[in-house]
Amino acid sequence: MTLSASVSKLSDVMFSKVHTLSIDINTSVQSVYTYVRDGFNLPVWASSFCLYAGKTERGWELETPGGRVQMSFCADNHLGVLDHNVVLENGVSIYVPMRVIKNDEGCTVIFTLLQGSNMDERELEADKIAIMADLRRLKSMLEEGEI
Repeated sequence: MTLSASVSKLSDVMFSKVHTLSIDINTSVQSVYTYVRDGFNLPVWASSFCLYAGKTERGWELETPGGRVQMSFCADNHLGVLDHNVVLENGVSIYVPMRVIKNDEGCTVIFTLLQGSNMDERELEADKIAIMADLRRLKSMLEEGEI
């Protein structure tokens, strides 16, 4: 089950555990921040979650394996904060913390997965695998100049 499928099963926004996933990328914070913040790039690097992205007045409309969702990033900032809200078709809003920070060799992307109170361990592990695959794809694309 993918992240979008697990998220679509949430009936309330109660979280029991927080899981931090990260990857180092040998490029600048600004390059990663700019690329990730452009929703049109989501189907390219975050393909486990996003199949299609279209711009709207309020953010992005995404087609996911679990259905259509609305997504909006926090305000543009110089701190590398890429937090975003995902609103499901049923109106449930999911807050997703995400950051890109400078490190010695480039930067680190940090994705915080909030485990829903009704998400079992199997779903959690599937989400972790999908998110890490997406982060590895992002790293490969940015380091190899495929963007």
